[in-house]
Amino acid sequence: MLRRSLFLVRHGQYDTEDSTAREGGLTEIGREQARQIAQRLRGMQFDATYCSTLRRAEETTAIIAAELPGAEVQRARVLCECVPCIPPAFAHYFTKTRPEEIEHGASQSLAAYERFFKRPGRANRRELLVCHGNLIRSFVCRALGLPIESWLNLNTHNCGLTIIHVFGDGLRIMESFNDIGHLPAELHTR
Repeated sequence: MLRRSLFLVRHGQYDTEDSTAREGGLTEIGREQARQIAQRLRGMQFDATYCSTLRRAEETTAIIAAELPGAEVQRARVLCECVPCIPPAFAHYFTKTRPEEIEHGASQSLAAYERFFKRPGRANRRELLVCHGNLIRSFVCRALGLPIESWLNLNTHNCGLTIIHVFGDGLRIMESFNDIGHLPAELHTR
């Protein structure tokens, strides 16, 4: 049966002390995490490689793409970090988040899912998406049919690998979630 295989990688650790923390670049640990996931994916053929337009994701993608034969990276704003929704039980974590930011995050996360989690066309596809933890967690919830509010109950490490297959009949199977087996313990960061 035909399938679209989505390899989702969270960006490496980034500088949160940067004056524009949302745009912070990778730390040395983040660059090493990216090198480790690049080694894990080395030599794999991807039909497409996408990344968020935020600096930490672009830097992670550049390191990974150097190990992938013929990888052409396509930047996608829809893969930027967002808050997909506010789970009612955890609303106290989001008191400083503006309502329009929540509305934008909800529509963005759904648009990203609908764009990338389509059934395969006439051939198998393997796609790499380098993006952000909240978005990956929302993708997992949607793909598995879980309430979107469950995203906050999932954990993602920097440069963790999640693989989800979308089959021609619509079945979605998660092969791995937040796999960090390629990272030594000293590189495990959230």
